[in-house]
Amino acid sequence: MTLVAAVMAVVPASANADPQALGLSEDGAYCAMLVGKAPEGGVSPVRAQACSDVSIEEAKTRLVARYATVAGVGAPVAAAVETRIMVWYENIGYNSEAHGGYPGRMTYIYGDKGGCDNSGYRVKPNSWWQQNMSSIIGDNDCTVAKIHNRALNSASEFRIKDIPDEGRWLGEYSDNVGLTQPFHRR
Repeated sequence: MTLVAAVMAVVPASANADPQALGLSEDGAYCAMLVGKAPEGGVSPVRAQACSDVSIEEAKTRLVARYATVAGVGAPVAAAVETRIMVWYENIGYNSEAHGGYPGRMTYIYGDKGGCDNSGYRVKPNSWWQQNMSSIIGDNDCTVAKIHNRALNSASEFRIKDIPDEGRWLGEYSDNVGLTQPFHRR
């Protein structure tokens, strides 16, 4: 049995844990973050985050363990961390030389309420990502992302579903991201 399977314990989906316990660290080349749906006019709450310098798989395993630990006993953890809604990349081209980029840091974002609908999620990057995000890709019906600058006084929409797509490079929002709002649009 893997560590991920072992910690698929039952936890409440509405956990409001201490941010320190959530592991809101900016350390590690690979990070995984679990967010909830944003309240009306608000930002998606971060349920847990974990990072690794080894692999994205290790970061996700740590995320599952951390969420199970901080949330306590209740609903299944597995469902909460199975729906990836987007990936943030440090460099253009999804950190891939095949798409004109270079290797770099990445964060997988998981939505605890499933994939994107018309309203999607509203995820505020930490200070490091606000100054270093250059490309983004969506998953699970997250086809478009509205990207706001750090001052939150300008925003543009990018198609993010396919590789390569508009999210390959965020243009004037590259290294200047205050809020990401992935959502579904046909």
